[in-house]
Amino acid sequence: MIWLRERALGEDLGTVTLAHLDRFVNAVDHPPAAKHFSAVAVLCSSLAEAELESAPTETPNGYRVIILVVPELRNVYTDVFEAVHNSVASRAGNNEGAS
Repeated sequence: MIWLRERALGEDLGTVTLAHLDRFVNAVDHPPAAKHFSAVAVLCSSLAEAELESAPTETPNGYRVIILVVPELRNVYTDVFEAVHNSVASRAGNNEGAS
Protein backbone atom coordinates (compact mmCIF):
# COMPACT_ATOMS: atom_id res chain seq x y z
CA MET A 1 0.00 0.00 0.00
CA ILE A 2 2.90 2.35 0.71
CA TRP A 3 4.26 1.75 -2.79
CA LEU A 4 0.86 2.53 -4.30
CA ARG A 5 0.57 5.68 -2.17
CA GLU A 6 3.99 6.88 -3.38
CA ARG A 7 2.92 6.20 -6.95
CA ALA A 8 -0.27 8.23 -6.39
CA LEU A 9 1.83 11.23 -5.35
CA GLY A 10 3.51 11.35 -8.76
CA GLU A 11 0.90 10.10 -11.20
CA ASP A 12 -2.83 9.92 -11.78
CA LEU A 13 -4.37 6.67 -10.56
CA GLY A 14 -7.84 7.44 -11.87
CA THR A 15 -10.49 7.42 -9.19
CA VAL A 16 -8.08 6.30 -6.44
CA THR A 17 -7.23 9.20 -4.15
CA LEU A 18 -4.67 9.59 -1.38
CA ALA A 19 -7.54 9.57 1.12
CA HIS A 20 -8.64 6.17 -0.19
CA LEU A 21 -5.13 4.77 0.15
CA ASP A 22 -4.57 6.33 3.58
CA ARG A 23 -7.72 4.59 4.80
CA PHE A 24 -5.92 1.26 4.29
CA VAL A 25 -2.36 2.34 5.07
CA ASN A 26 -3.50 3.70 8.45
CA ALA A 27 -6.30 1.20 9.03
CA VAL A 28 -5.99 1.30 12.83
CA ASP A 29 -6.74 5.05 12.80
CA HIS A 30 -10.13 4.54 11.15
CA PRO A 31 -13.29 2.86 12.37
CA PRO A 32 -13.99 -0.62 11.02
CA ALA A 33 -15.74 -0.75 7.68
CA ALA A 34 -19.48 -1.32 7.83
CA LYS A 35 -21.05 -3.91 5.56
CA HIS A 36 -24.47 -3.38 4.06
CA PHE A 37 -26.20 -5.89 1.83
CA SER A 38 -29.22 -5.04 -0.30
CA ALA A 39 -31.09 -7.27 -2.71
CA VAL A 40 -34.16 -7.18 -4.88
CA ALA A 41 -35.86 -10.47 -5.72
CA VAL A 42 -38.63 -10.94 -8.26
CA LEU A 43 -40.64 -14.09 -7.61
CA CYS A 44 -43.52 -15.73 -9.37
CA SER A 45 -46.54 -15.82 -7.08
CA SER A 46 -46.65 -19.61 -7.47
CA LEU A 47 -43.23 -19.85 -5.74
CA ALA A 48 -43.43 -16.97 -3.28
CA GLU A 49 -45.27 -18.65 -0.43
CA ALA A 50 -43.00 -21.70 -0.33
CA GLU A 51 -39.84 -19.60 -0.61
CA LEU A 52 -40.92 -17.13 2.07
CA GLU A 53 -41.68 -19.94 4.55
CA SER A 54 -37.95 -20.58 4.95
CA ALA A 55 -37.03 -16.88 5.15
CA PRO A 56 -35.74 -15.57 8.49
CA THR A 57 -38.36 -13.83 10.62
CA GLU A 58 -35.96 -11.02 11.56
CA THR A 59 -33.68 -9.11 9.23
CA PRO A 60 -30.09 -8.83 10.53
CA ASN A 61 -28.66 -5.31 10.80
CA GLY A 62 -27.06 -4.20 7.56
CA TYR A 63 -29.29 -6.37 5.37
CA ARG A 64 -32.23 -5.27 3.26
CA VAL A 65 -34.29 -7.43 0.91
CA ILE A 66 -37.13 -6.22 -1.29
CA ILE A 67 -39.31 -8.94 -2.77
CA LEU A 68 -41.62 -8.27 -5.71
CA VAL A 69 -44.24 -10.94 -6.27
CA VAL A 70 -45.63 -11.07 -9.80
CA PRO A 71 -48.52 -13.35 -10.80
CA GLU A 72 -47.56 -15.56 -13.76
CA LEU A 73 -44.07 -14.05 -13.92
CA ARG A 74 -42.94 -16.09 -16.92
CA ASN A 75 -45.92 -14.98 -19.01
CA VAL A 76 -45.50 -11.34 -17.96
CA TYR A 77 -41.78 -11.47 -18.81
CA THR A 78 -42.46 -13.05 -22.20
CA ASP A 79 -45.20 -10.51 -23.03
CA VAL A 80 -42.99 -7.55 -22.06
CA PHE A 81 -40.01 -8.93 -23.99
CA GLU A 82 -42.10 -9.43 -27.12
CA ALA A 83 -43.70 -5.96 -26.82
CA VAL A 84 -40.28 -4.30 -26.52
CA HIS A 85 -38.88 -6.36 -29.38
CA ASN A 86 -41.85 -5.47 -31.61
CA SER A 87 -41.60 -1.80 -30.65
CA VAL A 88 -37.90 -1.66 -31.56
CA ALA A 89 -38.48 -3.55 -34.81
CA SER A 90 -41.37 -1.24 -35.67
CA ARG A 91 -39.29 1.89 -35.03
CA ALA A 92 -36.39 0.52 -37.06
CA GLY A 93 -38.77 -0.15 -39.96
CA ASN A 94 -40.20 3.37 -39.74
CA ASN A 95 -36.74 4.95 -39.79
CA GLU A 96 -35.61 3.12 -42.95
CA GLY A 97 -37.65 5.39 -45.18
CA ALA A 98 -36.50 8.57 -43.39
CA SER A 99 -32.91 8.37 -44.69
